[in-house]
Amino acid sequence: MPPHKQPKLTRHQKRKLNFNKFTTNLKNNAITNLSSHILSDIERDLLTKGLSYAPTYNHDTSHLQQYTQELIRRLRIDYHFKNKDNNRTISPHHTKSDWSPPIPLNTQINEFTNKITNLTHDYPSSTNTQKNSNELNALESLKQNHNITIKRADKGGSVVIMNTQDYIDKVNQHLNQPHIYAPQNTDNNKQVMNDLISLIIQLEGKGLITHEQAKYIYPAQPTRTPLIYCLTKTHKPDHPVRPIISGCDSPTDKLSKYLTLVFNPIARAQPSYLHGTKHFIQLIDSHPPLPEGAYLVTADVTSLYTNIPHDEGISYILHSLDTYRHAQPPILPPNTPNNTIIKQFLQLILKGNYFDFMNKHYLQIQGTAMGTKMAPPYANIFMANIEHQLTHNHELYIPLWKRFIDDIFFIWTDSLNKLKEFMNEANSLHPTIKFTFDYSQSTANFLDTTVYIDKQRKLQTTIYRKPTDKNLILHFTSHHPLHLKRNIIYSQALRYKRIISNPHKLKTELNTLKRIFIARGYPARMIRQQFDKITQIPRTQLLMNKNKTTPTQRKPLLKTPYNPHNHAFKEQVKLLWHDTITENTLKQLWPTTPAFIEVTDKKLMDTLVHTKQQPPKNTNPI
Repeated sequence: MPPHKQPKLTRHQKRKLNFNKFTTNLKNNAITNLSSHILSDIERDLLTKGLSYAPTYNHDTSHLQQYTQELIRRLRIDYHFKNKDNNRTISPHHTKSDWSPPIPLNTQINEFTNKITNLTHDYPSSTNTQKNSNELNALESLKQNHNITIKRADKGGSVVIMNTQDYIDKVNQHLNQPHIYAPQNTDNNKQVMNDLISLIIQLEGKGLITHEQAKYIYPAQPTRTPLIYCLTKTHKPDHPVRPIISGCDSPTDKLSKYLTLVFNPIARAQPSYLHGTKHFIQLIDSHPPLPEGAYLVTADVTSLYTNIPHDEGISYILHSLDTYRHAQPPILPPNTPNNTIIKQFLQLILKGNYFDFMNKHYLQIQGTAMGTKMAPPYANIFMANIEHQLTHNHELYIPLWKRFIDDIFFIWTDSLNKLKEFMNEANSLHPTIKFTFDYSQSTANFLDTTVYIDKQRKLQTTIYRKPTDKNLILHFTSHHPLHLKRNIIYSQALRYKRIISNPHKLKTELNTLKRIFIARGYPARMIRQQFDKITQIPRTQLLMNKNKTTPTQRKPLLKTPYNPHNHAFKEQVKLLWHDTITENTLKQLWPTTPAFIEVTDKKLMDTLVHTKQQPPKNTNPI
């Protein structure tokens, strides 16, 4: 049919056509396939649902008995300490105990315990589940394909597929930086563990750390050698990688966790510290109108973690400890060790950062590893000292300077030439710390916000969607509890209302968010119901800081494997509770029935993404 005779589309048809294009683009952007493997239609459909997608639910309920015993132990502990002060202060380095209290002398608790134990024993070990055999076949096919490696992207949440050998080559190329990594002949983590244990015994023996602290930082048994893995930066040319060292249960893992308790209060006390987006918007909302010619500037620190020299980083930490050790009111945890001990701890973590890749051993000799628990506050304190050197002579022209780890936002009120001089000064201040800058007299993108100047020179904010953001919200067909999916809609809409200062822009952006949810399978009615909830909440209320209250009442919690057929079981537990727990003293102790925490089955991430790298399968054996 000639173009001039094409039938004119109705508004409904245009809307449907546009939505189909939107959904197609969403799916196409969900996967970055850098491999030679051609995905089947079913494999592609499965992966576009995102790595958080759970293709099945927990039809195996064998863990229910274990979860029930955890509930019973918790009830007995609560009853055992019922007369203790509920608001007592618990040490920040308290180690969870596996102590089991004695059987209580209370017939109702024991009756409930016996009945719920019998109930879980009688519960079938498995229930019928409708499985999508095509999805499970595609999942098994991807799992068995050792010639491809699947990871999430460094930013945006997309699924990245690489030839396994290409991925290994990328990681090896990254490790081939002799100023950062040194190959080792053996795994030296056992020596690090022995050194730490000897230090703990020595310090506790001299009374320099408490028994509780010693127990908290004692290495996990058995220990695990850290492993490196890399996330691909799909938004950059040649797809460089970001290294992450997984140090879970490593010799210094618990020690690193302890140092976060010491460093976090210092990091938060820095003038430039940002708690997150909400804190940033509070500052922007309350900032006075800008003078003509002012610049909105953002800066990013290049590879911050790996560019912090060990000795300099330790020096800044010790200096900050001296500054805040006697602060009033105190901000450091009780019994914080002296600087000599903190220095020994830091040296063990930073200079004993051994890890493996493909059964080869390495030591990171510069910077701290991304993945080490204490890395964020350590980097925050280091950068606070750097930026103080940089900004203290320019405070007159910088009315606002805030930083979220390595992302910086500031306002500059001097000339452009002076700003360029300042940027050059920043990049000549330190031999390894370098910045990239963006500046504008109208808008700036920072975190997940766009800041802009309105006609009255007042700062306003709206949502910022990074080019890397693939909008891979949990797919509605994933086997997750329904209430969780409703909460995702609500929390996202709430985030939009908090960020977007203009009501008309909020309406437009919520329409876009609605399309994203519908494209991810969510029912329009459910979206509308959750959106309606936020219309009644004033934005000023969303920007207020909530007072943290200490719960005065205990709440029993019972884990259950998520399964749509578990509703009857949960109702039986509630009925047992109501029929058995009737004493006033017990009702005061537990004023509500047990709450249920539903544990989902394996997600795609659990099945397809692995920290330990396997070699590719030799498809052409000699």
